[in-house]
Amino acid sequence: MKTTVRGVILQLTEIQRIFLDNLMGRYCAAVRWSFKRLMDNWKTQDIRLAVQGKFSLNSRQANDAVYDAQATIKSQKELVKLNRAGAANNWINWGFFTFPRKLTSYLPIWVWK
Repeated sequence: MKTTVRGVILQLTEIQRIFLDNLMGRYCAAVRWSFKRLMDNWKTQDIRLAVQGKFSLNSRQANDAVYDAQATIKSQKELVKLNRAGAANNWINWGFFTFPRKLTSYLPIWVWK
């Protein structure tokens, strides 16, 4: 389990700001690249090693990038499950018509009972 502590850098010099912007850009690109490789069924360790070399990140940053990509995939799968469950409960299928449940008040009673 990781613990994150938020910090505030009060006075950034221009060089420090450029360095942080560059680092965050490379990290975000590494997360996107890792996501694509995970979708292509690459092994996690192969992705971590490739991210280190491709984006000039240290091992912890590369591991975090791959972990973030894995978390994105996991959360998308959960959202799809929730959406399908919610969609199944919110639609009424009547023959060749499908009505949203919220519109049942506008339908004749014999349609939705």
